[in-house]
Amino acid sequence: MTLTQPTVPADQPPPHPAPATDRTYQNQVLGELLHRCAQHDEAALARLYELTSPWIYALVTRLTSSASVADNAMVATYAKVWRQAARHADDQSILAWITTIAGEETRTI
Repeated sequence: MTLTQPTVPADQPPPHPAPATDRTYQNQVLGELLHRCAQHDEAALARLYELTSPWIYALVTRLTSSASVADNAMVATYAKVWRQAARHADDQSILAWITTIAGEETRTI
């Protein structure tokens, strides 16, 4: 699966990661996708990436000074999400969990 990076200008705030403003609904949608990722559903990972990557990419680009480092961090982040989807704690926000992973992966690259 190939991940394409969203275009987010560095001087603009990141867009909202999901189509709903209700956090409970947002977490339900992302939670269902993450559950499907745990079952190795590549389409679910693609949709999870589509919904969350603008937010995550904006974060990663703010933490790095290089587009190539940001790109590598994005790949590492979603690879780790894929590998650890089954380990996510149900009481934690999916977006917060992915954001934490992105920060960790960005610092290690």
